[in-house]
Amino acid sequence: MTVDPVTYFPGKWTFERKIRDRLAMVDGKAHGTATFTIEGGGLRWLESARLEIGEADTRASRELWIRPDPSVSSGWRVHFDDGRPFHPLELGDGEPEVTHPCRDDLYEGSIAIDGENLFRTSWTVRGPRKDQSIETTYRRISESGSPGLYLTDSRKEI
Repeated sequence: MTVDPVTYFPGKWTFERKIRDRLAMVDGKAHGTATFTIEGGGLRWLESARLEIGEADTRASRELWIRPDPSVSSGWRVHFDDGRPFHPLELGDGEPEVTHPCRDDLYEGSIAIDGENLFRTSWTVRGPRKDQSIETTYRRISESGSPGLYLTDSRKEI
């Protein structure tokens, strides 16, 4: 099974993120919404969340882009908001691994599709400044505004 990001992701999703920072010896969490919109031949991925880690309790946001890229096997790559490449977008059966070197740190991750309304990301980050695990679960928000169930082929809420 191959998943097309332009047909799978569009819409609003809730997410819960668990962060474990083994160097700082703190755990954290974030919860918020992710919105995927079709723009310019790709997808804009906006996240807005409440982040709690250690003593901090703040708002956080990020913007990513999913853009066509014929140089990777999936044909898609995730980019940071400034245009820098992040990682190939590998979707489908199993949990394909992706990597992203960031200065002296290495991000190793996967994206697992768990049906039409649920996907998960998992990252391990290691380097001289980081030793973290970041696990995120995304759930599609139905047209009525709450996480819902959809018929498999039509995306109609049931």
